[in-house]
Amino acid sequence: MKTLFLLSLLLFLPLALSLSISCEVGGPYTRPPRITVAGNVTQDGVGTATNITLKIYKGDALRIVTQGESDADGKYYFILDGSGLEIGEYSVNLTADNGTHLANCSDTFSVQVAPSPTCEDTLLLIKGKSLYAEGGVVSGRVSVGVEGTKYHNSTSFTDSQFSVYLRACLYRGKRYIVNVIVTDSANRQGTSQIIFSIS
Repeated sequence: MKTLFLLSLLLFLPLALSLSISCEVGGPYTRPPRITVAGNVTQDGVGTATNITLKIYKGDALRIVTQGESDADGKYYFILDGSGLEIGEYSVNLTADNGTHLANCSDTFSVQVAPSPTCEDTLLLIKGKSLYAEGGVVSGRVSVGVEGTKYHNSTSFTDSQFSVYLRACLYRGKRYIVNVIVTDSANRQGTSQIIFSIS
């Protein structure tokens, strides 16, 4: 009687690890843009730390290149100064490299002309008190105007106290100067300036 021996050989082969990167670019931007790029790097579905190279192209021309890395959870975030970028369309390419594997992703964004700001109808109230240097009550006329614009108004006053409204179309964030001119009954003048901006 013969005995048959069977030998079973099992081979354990390492599984190929899969590295992937996602990317998202904000926009559209207006000049000068601050470009944000964010995403995740995963290896077999788990966030991982890797080196990342980011390149921005306009057509075939490389305009920006920088490097960074993802954190231990695979997250990364770039904030880039795009002041040298012109109006137009751009592509972003990112490469994740963990020393063994590479992964790539790409996205696009545009740089556009900033919309022209529009002025806002604004009603200013200018109030004040006019006095002679040697003392005494002033009566006369007060004129006010926003420097560098067509907006001005005037009114008469007595007992040194004046109050005048001025309607103007003004832009937020811009610095303005209101010139105030007081003329008394003897045609003597005094001047003052008020500096302000609309926030």
